[in-house]
Amino acid sequence: MRVAYHNHDFEFRRLAGVHPYTLLLDETDSDLVDMEVDVYWMTRAGEDPLRYFQKYPGRFRLCHLKDMDHGGKITEVGSGQIDFRRILAEGEIAGLRHFFIEHDHPRNSLDSVRSSYNYLRRLA
Repeated sequence: MRVAYHNHDFEFRRLAGVHPYTLLLDETDSDLVDMEVDVYWMTRAGEDPLRYFQKYPGRFRLCHLKDMDHGGKITEVGSGQIDFRRILAEGEIAGLRHFFIEHDHPRNSLDSVRSSYNYLRRLA
C-alpha cells in the first residue's frame, strides 16, 4: 500500500522555522509516501513547484492542475497566471504520472473541464 499526500497552501507557512511540507518530504519514506502536488495551492503560497521537483525528484506521482487568476482565485487551466508549460516540462524529474484537472467552484463543470483539457492538449 502507498500513501499520497495532497497539499494546500497552509503547509508552506513556517512552524518553528520549517515548512510542514518540507518536513513531510524530508521525514517520509519515498518508497511508501508519494506527494500529490497541487500546483495552484503551492503557487498561491508563493512557492515554485520546480524548486520542489528539483530538490525531491521522483516524489510527485500525482498532480492537481488548476490555475490562479490575477486575484488569486481558482480558474480554468490556461486562463490564469500559472506557467503549466514550464511545470509540465519538468514532469519526468518530478515523477509525475497521474494528472487531475480540478476547479473547486466552476460556473459550469463540463465547460470548465473542457476548457482546461483543451488547453493542456495543446501543450502536448
